[in-house]
Amino acid sequence: MGLDMYLDARRYVSNFGNDTGLHNKLNELTTSLGYTMEAKEITFRAMYWRKANQIHKWFVDNVQNGVDDCGHYPVSSDQLQQLLIIVNSLLEEKNAEMASSKLPPQSGFFFGNEDINDYYWDDLESTKEGLEKMFAQIGDNYEFDWTVTYHSSW
Repeated sequence: MGLDMYLDARRYVSNFGNDTGLHNKLNELTTSLGYTMEAKEITFRAMYWRKANQIHKWFVDNVQNGVDDCGHYPVSSDQLQQLLIIVNSLLEEKNAEMASSKLPPQSGFFFGNEDINDYYWDDLESTKEGLEKMFAQIGDNYEFDWTVTYHSSW
């Protein structure tokens, strides 16, 4: 029980152009599993957090329009770049007062610790690493080939 958070990257797979080989392999796999439906997209788990309530609060405030309902919300590249800028600036300073202003912890039902401590900074480090890896893999095709969504469960 507690706050689990997910950033998923979904990619449409076409049966034309550069995707033809991947499309065919994906559909061979689905056929071998006994499915007769055509596979058209692949979903990757780009990031997972556990009880990183400061990151969750940022998504609720900046992506979900303040609604904390465990729904699935699309996240733009610009939004994730904004989060990465905040995380990087906080990791440079490691100042608790600045952290509580820019990325404050949030209380909630089993949302975890609300202190700005080593766990807080570890969550920021893993967020930085995960976002940088995701951007490196997706590249310039973020909004063209990919749909990225955030959702939580608590």
